Amino acid sequence: MSRSAMTLAVALATGLPVWSSANEPTIVIGRKSPGTASARRADATELAQVPAKTAEDFLQLVPGLHVVQHGSEGKGHQFFVRGFDAVHGSDVRVSVEGVPLNEPSNIHGHGYVDLAFVIPELVLAVDAHKGAYDLEQGDFGTAGVIDFKLGVGLRDQGLRTAYQIGTTNRHRAVAIYAPDAVNFVAVEGLSDAGFGQTRSASRGTIMARWMPWRASTNRLSIWAAGYSARFGLPGALRAQDVESGARGFYDAYLADTAGESERALVAVNHSGRSGALRLKTNAYAQWRSLRLDENFTGYLQFPVEGDRHIQAHAFIEGGVGSKLAIRVGRPLTLRAHLGWRGGGFTQREDLIDDAGRAFQTRRQLDASQQAAHTALGVTWRPMPELRIEAGGRFDVFAASGTDGLTDQAFSGIASALSPRLEIVASPTLDWQIFAAYGRGLRSPEARAFSGAD
Repeated sequence: MSRSAMTLAVALATGLPVWSSANEPTIVIGRKSPGTASARRADATELAQVPAKTAEDFLQLVPGLHVVQHGSEGKGHQFFVRGFDAVHGSDVRVSVEGVPLNEPSNIHGHGYVDLAFVIPELVLAVDAHKGAYDLEQGDFGTAGVIDFKLGVGLRDQGLRTAYQIGTTNRHRAVAIYAPDAVNFVAVEGLSDAGFGQTRSASRGTIMARWMPWRASTNRLSIWAAGYSARFGLPGALRAQDVESGARGFYDAYLADTAGESERALVAVNHSGRSGALRLKTNAYAQWRSLRLDENFTGYLQFPVEGDRHIQAHAFIEGGVGSKLAIRVGRPLTLRAHLGWRGGGFTQREDLIDDAGRAFQTRRQLDASQQAAHTALGVTWRPMPELRIEAGGRFDVFAASGTDGLTDQAFSGIASALSPRLEIVASPTLDWQIFAAYGRGLRSPEARAFSGAD
């Protein structure tokens, strides 16, 4: 369930000038500076240079991270992070404004991440770091953590509309109204025929954020998203079928394999400060549905019926988390994190023939799952040139449900203790030395408690 990772790096810190107009206000998104050389922040200026069809395209700016997608636009990407095949998100923790997006026990892949609902024009920054050394790094954060910050840059405030046309008969329209950097409402619509057979995609998205309370040291914001998509799933082709000319390189065995994806999400974020105390809290609830009708392996396992299968997964969940920091004198800061996430899901996988008739059921599960964590840490600055962060994190995972294939009820619980350590030394103005150690973790899939293969 858990893995260890250790990072030791030496980096040369360089300074770049920041240009601004005297009449133009500067917007700063608050976050602590990168802890080690593996940390990376891509801000609005860098993101604007990336031609992004979806939010995943911004991840090209993260060194050592590679994302690929088989199928068509709408299915979750696969992640590769320096030594890790993180599949669809099993070893990379992904969040938007602090809301976790990794889907525990998803039928297509434990930790499945789908970022297609995030409108690219609303991404103001991307924070990423590799390794498992931070107290915030929880479930699925074995290889790294990625967090998307939402907002609208100064030059894009007001009403903004766009219409895009692509060579694959791609049509995308987006409209955004943002009176300032925080509040916005946006809608997006897409239709794309794709570059080959069974690769069409269409989606509709709406996102909005409202900050009803903004005081000098306290802020409360509410954001929500709704998303629905349909997309083709071409699967794979045998090499001999392409070489013989039986199928073209961009062809598919079947013309009707496709996927459907829906999401409805609402989240509340609060941040406040009073003297030496700082508190951040977020709570969210979401409903999610995914259906994949795919024949990815052609006719390898079942030469007659074919390897087509339908995977259906739906869940509803909620979560809450708080982060507290207390400054004790000048050199010492105490930190405490507390969080919970829980919900229920239903999933089913059927093997079907080319005509759509089911001939075998591989999975049928109804279950609930919960996760809770607590973390304690300390930040110590014995001198201006040295910062030490140390602490530990305790996670508990629980699941229960019924396996429809055996009609057996099941339940289980698992836990993990994760030490964290980070040391940053700045012997000169031009040099910084980083050392970090952490133990990452990945929760068990709920089905693991059922005893099924």
